[in-house]
Amino acid sequence: MNAAVPEKYRKKNYGKNYYSIDFEVSDRLTAEQYKNQYDKNAIRPVIGVLEIGNHKIPVTQKELEKLKETAVEAMHQVSMSYRLGMLK
Repeated sequence: MNAAVPEKYRKKNYGKNYYSIDFEVSDRLTAEQYKNQYDKNAIRPVIGVLEIGNHKIPVTQKELEKLKETAVEAMHQVSMSYRLGMLK
């Protein structure tokens, strides 16, 4: 979807990778794999490809959940550092 925004309208102040972050659902993922992925003995299927810059990373649901958790914690950590006056 990021390709839908023409280059001339992209703001650079969001960061160099902002408009290159994208996710594409795997065309190999089946409904059965998705439904059974949380079973104890299931092999976690790749649900899609996360793209950042020129990097394409195949990811599972659990990896996306960990990424989300890490991003939220990172934002909180930077915010707290600012509020505690720990930034230079």
